[in-house]
Amino acid sequence: MTVYLKRIDIFILIISLLIFSYNIHFFIVNGVLADLAIYERAAVAYLQNKNAYRPEVAQNLFVYNPVILHLFAYLERLFGFTHCIAAIYSFTLIWFGVEIYLCFHKLPIKNESIKKATILNFCLIQISALAFGGIGFLSFTTGNITLYTHFLLIACLLGFYRTDCMRYKIIFCILLLFFSIIKPYFLAYLAIIFLIFNNKSQIILALTFIIGAFGATWLSSMYFYAPEYQEFINALHQQILVFNDIGFSIFAVAINAHLSETVSIIIHIIFSIIMLYAFAFYLPRFFSIKTDLYARTFLLYFCLCIINPRMKEYDLYPAIICIFMFFHQITLKNKPIMLLGIIVSIIPELLAVISEDFVIKLPAIFTKAHPWQLLGLVIMFGVFAIYIMQDKNKDSLIKSCTRY
Repeated sequence: MTVYLKRIDIFILIISLLIFSYNIHFFIVNGVLADLAIYERAAVAYLQNKNAYRPEVAQNLFVYNPVILHLFAYLERLFGFTHCIAAIYSFTLIWFGVEIYLCFHKLPIKNESIKKATILNFCLIQISALAFGGIGFLSFTTGNITLYTHFLLIACLLGFYRTDCMRYKIIFCILLLFFSIIKPYFLAYLAIIFLIFNNKSQIILALTFIIGAFGATWLSSMYFYAPEYQEFINALHQQILVFNDIGFSIFAVAINAHLSETVSIIIHIIFSIIMLYAFAFYLPRFFSIKTDLYARTFLLYFCLCIINPRMKEYDLYPAIICIFMFFHQITLKNKPIMLLGIIVSIIPELLAVISEDFVIKLPAIFTKAHPWQLLGLVIMFGVFAIYIMQDKNKDSLIKSCTRY
């Protein structure tokens, strides 16, 4: 079994290196940090008394609340936006890397044999997540701030579990408030409040603070920056509905299947409710991890990323890291599961490497909707469920035999 797993390690690393080389070539040709350029363009336009939301731009508009626009403009005026955001991104990446590495040494692992070769397992999971359908590469090369908001939230949670220090809870709440102003969907991550706070009064206080401050800030932006707010709403409408920039969530899949917006929303809501019930309530009971905050957080965070109605690459990549960490905790067969998911997720890249004719002859395979990454996730969970049921059946058989 050990030799078998080592061979899988090597195979995963080889495939990852192939994906790395393919994506590096792709990004050199197509350019990088496009979203970062949008932020800087908006900040400079505002300082020059121009319309930062730029409706005349063909695509990729600035679609953040005027409060965030004013913050970006202040950073541009202070030190230069690029320098400030580079420092913030670097700090976030270092903190996230340190916390998730330290987390590896404290994870309550059900299978003791997995605890061996901690550094190798850590590197393998990070590389696998980075290589999964090229999602990790694409996330970093966009320069989008959302990726680093996820990293900060996860790092803060892991820091709290590692130290049990109250300041991490406070930092998490403040970050969640700020990120919700950037992207209101982050209000869904209020569900994590119920994991990190045990006292009901503290839960109510945290929820009241975040929701109240968010509402006050949003209403203030509508009142004090009324013209800019209207431009922001127009840009958001144009980016999502006119340019069809809806990501690749279940909602997006339904829209791309030519279903109406109403039907797509209903399908997405039903899917989200089922996912939340399964990941927040059913699976923690099924795996007996009610008291394991690490495993429950990885599961819940993955779920919250997946049910985002406008999920993008930089939402899926942190979700992949979380679910790989969960697999690492729960089953010894996590590596075959990861390998299978990676292979399915990179089918377009494999075909493109074999021959560029595939790109021309089979354009549907190379769609930007990322169906192969989603299919890889579904297959991983299917294989994971089979492994878990086999293990449970073995345990039941052993227990029944020991009775006689």
